[in-house]
Amino acid sequence: MNIEQRRRLHAARDLIEIAIAKTCLDALDIALRLEHPTLDEPRACGDPITLSRARAVRRFAAALRGALTAYRAAIDYALDPIWPDDDQLF
Repeated sequence: MNIEQRRRLHAARDLIEIAIAKTCLDALDIALRLEHPTLDEPRACGDPITLSRARAVRRFAAALRGALTAYRAAIDYALDPIWPDDDQLF
């Protein structure tokens, strides 16, 4: 870990939790795919309720992943705001 990474983590410790949460979401996705090989197939009459719930969990996880990505972008901007050139303002 370099000095810049340490500075960023010290200034925004929640970056660590975001990374851990995303790793957990990756593990959850792998587990769901292993348990339900037809997870990506269209819903069919007669699908077991566990498959339906697994699809709901994946949708929720995708929304959470998007929220975490947006939060991470907000942290990055707060730590290093990038202002447009004066020419781009008008």
